[in-house]
Amino acid sequence: MDTLNEVAEMIQHWTLPKWARTVAEPCNDYDDNKGNLRMLYDHRTYVCRPGTIKKHLELYKAHGMAPQTRNLGQPLMYATTETGNPNAYIHIWVYEDAADRAKRRAAMQADPDWQEYLRISAEAGYLESQLNTLLNPVDFFDK
Repeated sequence: MDTLNEVAEMIQHWTLPKWARTVAEPCNDYDDNKGNLRMLYDHRTYVCRPGTIKKHLELYKAHGMAPQTRNLGQPLMYATTETGNPNAYIHIWVYEDAADRAKRRAAMQADPDWQEYLRISAEAGYLESQLNTLLNPVDFFDK
């Protein structure tokens, strides 16, 4: 692709899930008269025992990623830290609202593959702590 116009043309044809639509796509789930979509962000920070983060992420990739994304969809972000605690990693999930989050998470908890991942992860004992924060975007920033 040689030009920005070619990239823009390609993006126009992408189909995004309802919860990830951009302002350019029509949607009836507006939170206000400014066109802001209602969304709930689930920001999760996990801290591993020192020296185990790579092992834990390998375990997640092998056993947890498939059942989690099958039930929750793709995360907005799944990342290790560049600065701060080197034993921490963060992921952010996007939901339409609290009911959507509850529905998807209940489906994940009922998934036998997810339960197997939780069992293996608990046996490995790599995780030290977890902090979950649910976030609502403010309405005064443009999209």
